[in-house]
Amino acid sequence: AIGIDQGEVRPEDIYEDLEDVKVDEYTIKNALLVNYGKVTMTNCIELSINTCMTRVSFKLGARLLSHALELFGFNRITGIEMENELPGEMLPWREWSRSLLATTSFGQVIAATPIQVVAAMSALANGGKLMKPTIIDRIIHSDGTEEVTQPVTVDQAISAEAAETMSAMLVSSVEKGFAKAGKVPGYRIAGKTGTSQIAGPGGKYDTGSGSTVATFAGYAPVTTKPRFVVLVKIDRPKKTAFGVEAAAPVFRDITKFLFEYYGIPPDQVK
Repeated sequence: AIGIDQGEVRPEDIYEDLEDVKVDEYTIKNALLVNYGKVTMTNCIELSINTCMTRVSFKLGARLLSHALELFGFNRITGIEMENELPGEMLPWREWSRSLLATTSFGQVIAATPIQVVAAMSALANGGKLMKPTIIDRIIHSDGTEEVTQPVTVDQAISAEAAETMSAMLVSSVEKGFAKAGKVPGYRIAGKTGTSQIAGPGGKYDTGSGSTVATFAGYAPVTTKPRFVVLVKIDRPKKTAFGVEAAAPVFRDITKFLFEYYGIPPDQVK
């Protein structure tokens, strides 16, 4: 989204994923340990190609990427009405090595709270506007008067045009990519799987069963004004490491319920 907003990449741009990416003393691989050959940037989202995202981060650089991530609400509290909210964690950009820049591009370095991720996804659904999340619909005072909570815009994270383009790419992710497991037949949904390794002792990642965080995040309906954002986060799933298998089915069930609850009609042929 940031790369598109900055004019550094377009959905149809070609990336040749021919080999793993060596950065500093590290080697960045794709999740399934395969290379996909000639792909578009949209394919990179559909297939969760880590090596492709490193290319985008190198185009942006540490300073710009860090600043843009903060516009999406990372590394700061959202201000939601709950105690002890944490801001997550992201190193100052001056401390980013080239390998840290590369791995940040697919989410392996920064720490974020679930409400930050939901707020960031909602910015894509809201024309690039980062909104302040709230759990209070209204306050009813003792004299009977009501104080209704109004939407609050925190930042313009990206342009409306970039948000629209990113939404289309995320729809393609659900229609054609790994995120297909979260699709509800008859509806266009913007969504993305996530699988994060968990840092262990000694600066290495945990291994074996239960060593990942599996997620699926998305919003709908895309063809009209989006009504909801859903994030499913499963810590250390035992039967599978991947968000597509652990979190996507839960996302699909919740989203199907919400379509029925809000009475939202299908927007595409099943």
